[in-house]
Amino acid sequence: MLNVDLPTKTARRIGLAILAFTALVIAGDRIGARAIDRAVMSTQFRYSQLYRGDLPGEIVALGNSRGLHMLHPPAIAEITGQPTVNLSFNALPVVAMPALWHDYLQRHPAPKRLLFEISCVSREDEAGALERFTAYMFQSPMLCDTMAAYRPEEFRASQFSHLYRFNGEFAIRSLFYLRGDDQNWIMPNDATEPQIDRMLSYGAEPILYSQPHVDAARRVLEFAEQEEVEVVLFVGPFHPRYLQIIPELPEWIDWLQQELGRPIADYSAAFSENEAFSDHMHLNPRGARRLAELLHRDGLL
Repeated sequence: MLNVDLPTKTARRIGLAILAFTALVIAGDRIGARAIDRAVMSTQFRYSQLYRGDLPGEIVALGNSRGLHMLHPPAIAEITGQPTVNLSFNALPVVAMPALWHDYLQRHPAPKRLLFEISCVSREDEAGALERFTAYMFQSPMLCDTMAAYRPEEFRASQFSHLYRFNGEFAIRSLFYLRGDDQNWIMPNDATEPQIDRMLSYGAEPILYSQPHVDAARRVLEFAEQEEVEVVLFVGPFHPRYLQIIPELPEWIDWLQQELGRPIADYSAAFSENEAFSDHMHLNPRGARRLAELLHRDGLL
């Protein structure tokens, strides 16, 4: 009897210990994730402000890094007299834009105008760029759906471990903006010929005719239409030397206009001097201000 009961009791104790340890790990994961989520959401990083509902604007800008460095909120606000915010970011995936725009509209009064720098639709989403938004999955069912559709492995990992959601750039970057607003951020330097030479040596990035990207852009437009937000689609300036190595750009713009059924203002060749650019495809503060003046002159702002 003694030889039978002791292993049974020992096995039961081991089982209970495993269950208790597992419960402790899960509870620690959930509690720790919620604590980090509160810290992230308390910062002045743009997406934390977005999901708090603290980013109201009459004009909202959207795009990837080109949108980020072309549509400078201080310059646009000064020229138009209208509060302006920018939801763009470096390598912002096109497939994430519908969720961000939808969630913005859910948490803020509808703006008058959406400025959409649409050249992002021509570029492949960078590996790892969408995964950064796991840091905001607590805030957005639509971001969760986007992650499940395009990054299923990361989605499953983030469901298994909630702490995993903060193992990325945005959790760290948001804490960098614990007190300072990042809406003013723009690359300040002027492009130089050696810099442009180096960038051109890598060749042109492929121009995509991507149906998933077009579908994402359509959803952005649909959400805008539902809230009666005027949308301005445009392609911002490229450095003239880079523009020379993407001769298919006008054809792509024509194609996208037909796909979306809307006009696209083409400012790709608007500037010709290095002093307006920070590199081959991004503007500096001087160029961003000049672009805002052009858009205002043309009635798009």
